[in-house]
Amino acid sequence: MPAGYKIDHINISAFASIEGPEDWNKELYRNRGEVIYNEIARLLSTPSNYTLRVDENWGDFYADISRSPRANLRNLSPEEIRAKLKDRKFSEELEPILKHHRKATVIIHLSREVDPGIENLTELVNFYVENLESANLENAIKLQDAIEYQARDQRITPRFPHDLPMPQAREFSWIFNRDYVIRQKHGWENDTILLNLFIELAKSYPENPAIRFNIAELLLRQWLTTLTDIKPDSIFRTINRLSEQGVAEKAANRLLLNYHLNTLPQTMTEKNSRQRIRSLQAIRSLYPATTLKDEELVNLARLFVAYRQNNMAERLLRPFARLPHPDQELLFFYISLSINDENIANQRWYANLLNKAYSINPQRFCNLFQPVSIPDAAGISLLFRDNIKEIYCRNCGEQLGKNND
Repeated sequence: MPAGYKIDHINISAFASIEGPEDWNKELYRNRGEVIYNEIARLLSTPSNYTLRVDENWGDFYADISRSPRANLRNLSPEEIRAKLKDRKFSEELEPILKHHRKATVIIHLSREVDPGIENLTELVNFYVENLESANLENAIKLQDAIEYQARDQRITPRFPHDLPMPQAREFSWIFNRDYVIRQKHGWENDTILLNLFIELAKSYPENPAIRFNIAELLLRQWLTTLTDIKPDSIFRTINRLSEQGVAEKAANRLLLNYHLNTLPQTMTEKNSRQRIRSLQAIRSLYPATTLKDEELVNLARLFVAYRQNNMAERLLRPFARLPHPDQELLFFYISLSINDENIANQRWYANLLNKAYSINPQRFCNLFQPVSIPDAAGISLLFRDNIKEIYCRNCGEQLGKNND
């Protein structure tokens, strides 16, 4: 572990291969995860909070089996595959694949250790100001962390002087930028005050791209919350200049994407079809180069659907739905988007997708095939299609299938 850091939290994902009874597997990978945590705690001598996620590794199984001589297994349900694996010879044949699925991933979240020997928050802030006045960069960073830690721990909002001393050294621009970002993160200052602080900071340190980015982000946020009368075109120009000012392209594109996402509803209100088309085209060109979280991907897909751009929504989510361990909301929304399109649903990989959805949430999967009047259902008529009906009957029981014969 790097010197000067401590462990905040440990995330452990433990997976078992798919052979054997499900209950036994759950106990197995839970024990595996706990053994891993205990060993980490023993090696570091620092017991920490941890989160343990346990699962059978059906995602990796379906992905790997599709590329093997036994690719026909990808069309079977988890129950059918588990039954076949009771055959010892068959299980030994698949062992070269299964052995890679017994694994765990560990993510350790670190934070700086802060122990300036001062417990009073006001004294910490005063000491921080003193170190800024004396241009002590190293101490100032440590004290920022100490203030953040103690304010969060004590649930107290620290009070900073309005005019902090600003040493001329360029590296201090990052100290102040970080200071204001921490205040924004915890809501210690309102957005109007923070925007003015960043604008003044940009005057002292005009070449710092992070300051320019934070100004643009705050302007966009204020515009979205109607706290400012700034015009959308002005916001667009401010964001568009970020790349020229040294801001990383991905970060600038993310702001630009948010801008276009939030101008779309206005184009509907104003019946401005030309601007709406421009915004949709901009979104389509920007999102592939922007790193989005699963929740953001689903929200973007929902927006495409709202504007009758279902093909764009499907193309957006498809690669993420096909990952070995997709997000549940993303996977089921993708299925609801695509299952009625026979050109997609009849492809070989789609059966794997449906089996994966069943293994993640069996009840939710079976509910997809209820009448469309039920929330999140795709419709009972899907069961008239042989390939869909086969997967449904195998996983969810044959009663409804018999009714449709």
